[in-house]
Amino acid sequence: MKSLVIQLARLGDIYQSWPALRALKRRQPAGEIHLLTRPRFAGACEGLTAVDRVHLLPTQQILQPLVSSSISGIEESLEKLRELTSALRSENFDQIVNLSFSPLSSYLVHQIETNGTKIKGYTRFSDGYLRIPDDMSAYFYAQVGPGRPNRFHLCEIFATLLGVDLSPPDWQAPQLPAIDHLGLPGEFVAVHVGASESHKRVTYSKWINILSHLRKLRPVKIALIGGSDEVAIGEQMAAAVPAGELTNLVGRLDLLQTMAVLQRASLLVGPDSAPLHMASLVGVPSLNLSVGELNFWETGPRSPGSVVLPAASEEDLPSDTVADMVARLLQHQRLPFATIQACPGTPSYTGLSRQVGALGTSATQVGAVTDEFAWQLLKAIYQGDPFPPPPDKWFLEGICQLIDVNSFVIETLQAVHEPKDLQTRAGLLDRGEEIIETVAKLVPSLIPAIRWYKTEKVRLGPLPFIELRDRNLAIQKMFQDFLEVYVQPTDFQPSVTKEAP
Repeated sequence: MKSLVIQLARLGDIYQSWPALRALKRRQPAGEIHLLTRPRFAGACEGLTAVDRVHLLPTQQILQPLVSSSISGIEESLEKLRELTSALRSENFDQIVNLSFSPLSSYLVHQIETNGTKIKGYTRFSDGYLRIPDDMSAYFYAQVGPGRPNRFHLCEIFATLLGVDLSPPDWQAPQLPAIDHLGLPGEFVAVHVGASESHKRVTYSKWINILSHLRKLRPVKIALIGGSDEVAIGEQMAAAVPAGELTNLVGRLDLLQTMAVLQRASLLVGPDSAPLHMASLVGVPSLNLSVGELNFWETGPRSPGSVVLPAASEEDLPSDTVADMVARLLQHQRLPFATIQACPGTPSYTGLSRQVGALGTSATQVGAVTDEFAWQLLKAIYQGDPFPPPPDKWFLEGICQLIDVNSFVIETLQAVHEPKDLQTRAGLLDRGEEIIETVAKLVPSLIPAIRWYKTEKVRLGPLPFIELRDRNLAIQKMFQDFLEVYVQPTDFQPSVTKEAP
C-alpha cells in the first residue's frame, strides 16, 4: 500500500497527525507513506520515522508570481502547480488521505488522484464542486470547529480518516538532540510565550502577573520557549523577573530542541499552539490556557495530568487562578471541582465546561445543559446512541415546524418526474430550505441536526436526473425519520425550561 497524506496546516496540526501516521505505519509496516506539507512547517516532520518521504508544496513559488497580476505571472504559478501535481500523480498512490480540510487541498487531491485511487478527505467532483467522499469528512464539515459541539479530538479524527486505531506507543518522543549546553535547572516549568494566532496569545503583562502570583505560592524555575517572532516578549519577561528565576530560550531552539526541553520539564504552561502538542508526544503534562475562539475538545493536550483553563479572552483568566493551578499540578494536589482534565478515551477530557458559540453565549446552567445535549445528539445521529431528551419546549416546537416543511419538500419531490417538473417547483423547494434555515436560527439546539442534513445534501454530486431526485428524496426521508423520533410517545421530559429560544 502506497499512501499520500496531505497536511498543509500549521505545526500543531502536523504534530497532532503524528499518532495516526505512526499507527498507519504500524498497521502496514511494508507500506510506503508520503506526506505533502508546506515548506514553512516541514520542520514538524523531523523525527517522524513513520513517513518515508516528505513532499513540499512550493507555496511561495506559486503565490509570488500572482502578485504581479500579469498573464505571465499567472502562467508561471499554474506551471509550478502542474509540475507538482504531475510528479505526485506519477507516484501512483493507492490511497490519498487529505487531513487539511481546506479548499486548496481539495483541488490538489482532485488533480493528483488517478483511476482506482482510494480517496479520504475533501476532494472535488468533475464539475469543480466540493466532494466529501467519506463519513468522517462529512462529520468534520458539519460539526467540527470553534462554536460547534464536536468533542472528538483531532488526533482521533485523523486516525479515523486513516483507518487506524491509536495506542499509547503512538504518543512517544522521537530521537531528540542533546541539550545539556542550555544550562537548564534540574526541575523547571516550561512557559510558551507565543501562539500562531493573535487571539490565542497571552500578553506580556498577563505572564508577569501570573509569575508574580506563582512566586508567592512556591519557588519555581522557569524556562521560556517560543519562536523568533516572540524574542521581544521573552527579553521583556527575562528583564522583569528576579535573577536566576528564568532561563530565556525564546528564539534559540529548533523544533526538536524545543521538544527535548519539554521532555525535561515538569510542566508546560501555554496557549493552544505547537509546543502543547509536542508535550503530548513526550508525555509531559500541560496547563493549557485555552484563550480565544477555540474548541479545546478538539485541540487540547493529551498527556496524562494535563488541565485546560478555557476563556473567551485573557481578561476572563485570572492570574491568581492560573498560578494556583500551576502550584497544584507541581505539588500533585487535589484540583478544584469541575477542573477540565485530560483522560483516556473519547471525549478526551472530564469536568464541566462552557463551549461558547453557536449553541449559546452565556456561562449558565441552561447553556451547559444545551452543550451537553448537542453532544449527545451528535452521538445519536452519527453513532447510533440513544437520542437525548429534548432540552426545552422550543426544541419540540422547532421539530414540529421542521416536520411540516420537510413533509412538504418530500411531496414536492415526489411530484418531480422530469426536468420540466423541477423547473415549475424549484421555487417551492428553495422556500422549504429557507424555512429550515430560519428554524435553525430560532432554535439553536437544532443546529447540529440541520447541519448534518445539509451536509448530506452537499455530498450529492453530478448524477442523472432521476437518480439525483431519488437521492434527494432519500435524504429528506432520513431527515424525517430523525424528526419523528421526537414526536413518538416516549418518556422524554425537557431537562430545562427556557422562556425564549
